[in-house]
Amino acid sequence: MTAASPFLRGSTRIQVEDTRGGYGALSLTIHWLAAAGIIALWLLGNQMEDLPRGPERTAALDLHVSVGVALFVVLAGRILWRLFSTLPDSPDEAPALRIFARAVQVGLLLCLTILIVSGPMTIWTAGHPLPVFGLFTIPSPLAENHALHEAFETAHVVTSKVILVLFLVHVLGALKLWVTRPSLLRMVAPGR
Repeated sequence: MTAASPFLRGSTRIQVEDTRGGYGALSLTIHWLAAAGIIALWLLGNQMEDLPRGPERTAALDLHVSVGVALFVVLAGRILWRLFSTLPDSPDEAPALRIFARAVQVGLLLCLTILIVSGPMTIWTAGHPLPVFGLFTIPSPLAENHALHEAFETAHVVTSKVILVLFLVHVLGALKLWVTRPSLLRMVAPGR
């Protein structure tokens, strides 16, 4: 008896590529990795706010930055994958609901972009390199600049609050689909 392949379900192969009918395994993996990364970053960021300056806060910041760098790699992969893959058809929903859902998606991506830029810039304009899981650092291409540091830090904090709202709206939309149109929710469900 041989072990079951993770790419086989009975006699059906798991679809890696996106089609007009739904997202493939690679897009789903990227989606859920990004979701987990966003949640982890938000929780770490909130935890850091409550910590006094010192080694514990520095360790939390280093982990936050490292997860942010990892999420950047995941999202860069998502962008490359999206350029070369088929976009699934939009669900057959009311036009206003489709526009709202798309606006939330665009808002999430815009917030991610702002966070991915403002995070490193906040560190670099404070005169520090980006630590990556204690393995290496990414040196600052900029000189220390207090005014820019404050601006990037403010953008990062405000955008982290906006992305939380959009994330919750996105989850509520998914729950709505789960109740009203479970077949649509399967487009992004793991192990569908």
